[in-house]
Amino acid sequence: MDLAKLETGKLALRYQTFNLHHFGEGCVEAVRRQAAKKQIELRYVLNDHTAELTSDFQRLQQIIHHLLTNALKFTEVGGQVELEIRCETAVSQVVFVVRDTGIGIEAADLERIFEPFVQLDSSLARQHEGTGLGLGLAAKMAHLLDGELTAASTPSKGSTFTLILPWK
Repeated sequence: MDLAKLETGKLALRYQTFNLHHFGEGCVEAVRRQAAKKQIELRYVLNDHTAELTSDFQRLQQIIHHLLTNALKFTEVGGQVELEIRCETAVSQVVFVVRDTGIGIEAADLERIFEPFVQLDSSLARQHEGTGLGLGLAAKMAHLLDGELTAASTPSKGSTFTLILPWK
């Protein structure tokens, strides 16, 4: 439904000012049980515990939640997932980084992962469930928030997803 609203330009944004520390803690807490089930070390790092951001809390939360759940889904038992939030005052940006020690993504596939309905392993026997909508939706929401979502990855070593938003 959000994808349809995004495609037609009908997704309404609700800007509010919120504390980044509480935001990050809430995002990590929401996936803590999922991490514990797989014995994945879940880390949270923030360089300014008093910083505030004005953005659409719900949409930003959706993006980060999707990145974290994906990281957990594609990280093996005993791996690591981290959410880092960096306030870069010199360039008026807030940078959200989700890193994992998961299966990684081939370089040739990186440019396709933000397209809707793209699943890198669409075989019937694939190990990981999903519709292939999440990253496409996250990228479109990032753009709507005047931000950019990028990915870097090394197969068998992990992936890093970076969301850069203007600091308002």
